[in-house]
Amino acid sequence: GSTVIERSVPFELGGTAEIRFELTGVEATFTIPGDHVDQFLEEGSAAAAAARTPAQHAAFSGDVMILEDNMIIAMDAEDMVMGMGAKTVKVASTVTEALRILETFRPTFCLLDVNLGMETSEPVARHLTEMGIPFAFATGYGDASSLTQRYPQALIVQKPLNEQAMRAALASVSGPSAS
Repeated sequence: GSTVIERSVPFELGGTAEIRFELTGVEATFTIPGDHVDQFLEEGSAAAAAARTPAQHAAFSGDVMILEDNMIIAMDAEDMVMGMGAKTVKVASTVTEALRILETFRPTFCLLDVNLGMETSEPVARHLTEMGIPFAFATGYGDASSLTQRYPQALIVQKPLNEQAMRAALASVSGPSAS
């Protein structure tokens, strides 16, 4: 965890992160450039305003499975769909784990990261297609034409994931009330 923090803050934000393990406890110093803080404050204000607007609340109430090998992205996606009304969310990081979950859990919708390290999520997509469960592929790569040819019913959600794209994906399952 500390390695992720110490490397991701400089890499993604251009700041610094220093974590020290002292006898009295863990101490950390973070420096984040002001433009990222300003952006966060603006997004926070917009999110707070949206939360006060009843039309912005999602009406999605189904179950979701997320197949994502990056823990931070998986947690973010889980938080998003829970905030949009998902009842239960199961998260898997491998094809084997996802297929095992699907043995006892029938989600309303699935979000599948395309590239999972040394494997792809296509075996899960095939299984979901056989089960008749709607799903979307999440990909950071621009060209998803081969996926849409093989799985024309699947949506493509571009990474980095955002609430607007997630709402649109959930709306495709539950109708316009989830948007």
